[in-house]
Amino acid sequence: MVSALRGELEGDSTASKMIEVNRSARRLPRSEREPPFPLHDAYIFQIFQELNASRSHNGFGYNPLSYTELYAYQTMTGVVLNAWQVKMLMRIDQIFLAASAKAQQIKANTPMRAKR
Repeated sequence: MVSALRGELEGDSTASKMIEVNRSARRLPRSEREPPFPLHDAYIFQIFQELNASRSHNGFGYNPLSYTELYAYQTMTGVVLNAWQVKMLMRIDQIFLAASAKAQQIKANTPMRAKR
């Protein structure tokens, strides 16, 4: 059954690329592979996703999360965050903003293609 499914997926170009990336990743030495996701802290990323979904922006990019927004989130949801959890959320936000800015810069430097 797996081989039949793989045959169906390989006809799709997106699936083919994903399969090839997966195969090439398996060839990397263990030290260069992505570390496993820490499931015991997955709730922090869920909270970040909830906060990120209501994030504001200023026309140039996303605004950083504020302590006021974290306080409001805790008040409205009843979730109580410890100091280390707040620090982790703020650090995740810094990483997200840096990655978003880099992606925006790459997009801005990519020449526009003429429509045909």
